[in-house]
Amino acid sequence: MSYKIKKINKKIFYPKNNLCTDNAAMIAYIGYIKYKKKKIKNKNFNIKINPKWKINEKF
Repeated sequence: MSYKIKKINKKIFYPKNNLCTDNAAMIAYIGYIKYKKKKIKNKNFNIKINPKWKINEKF
């Protein structure tokens, strides 16, 4: 990808490795904010955790 970016005279920026981790904390924080602002419609928090959930599966 870097080669193609240079070819069109653009720059590309990558985050540091320590910033490329699981974003579960960020998602949880946004959920918390929405919950506090009462922006969550479905309050069924009985979600069965499945660490191998596929992206197209519904809970």
